[in-house]
Amino acid sequence: MKIWEATEIDLTQMIDIWWEMQSSHDNYDPKYYQTRSENECRGLARKYFKEFLLDKNHLFLVAGVSEKIVGMIHLQILIKPPVYRAQRYALIQDVVVTQSYQNRGIFKALLDHAKDRLRLENINLMELLVDENNPAIKAYGQVGFTTRQRLMIKWF
Repeated sequence: MKIWEATEIDLTQMIDIWWEMQSSHDNYDPKYYQTRSENECRGLARKYFKEFLLDKNHLFLVAGVSEKIVGMIHLQILIKPPVYRAQRYALIQDVVVTQSYQNRGIFKALLDHAKDRLRLENINLMELLVDENNPAIKAYGQVGFTTRQRLMIKWF
């Protein structure tokens, strides 16, 4: 397995594994995760990822096996109010390991590479939001993430 910083060349494969993850979210809450058509989502995701690939406050790492992308992590660098000692932190926007490559350490390898890159920028705090029904919660706990807050929603 090889891990590298994603470029525009990687977009098609990134969108493929992203859609695999995104389309599975309907199982958790169909109303909350309701999306547009697959083709429209893929086009919008391409535009979204392409824009952020060029943004210094976003980091995309991909994991590949034999030049096939099987995992990715997308982090956004954010700033907290100045009262906090840890002002800059990384929010995981997306993390995906294609189903046929799960449970092989790819997520942990992507996370370790991300942590190494963030340390170079003196960032040592990472956050993520995850659906309470997502089985990935177990993987997040195994690499040291703990529940700090709970996101609550209200439809109106």
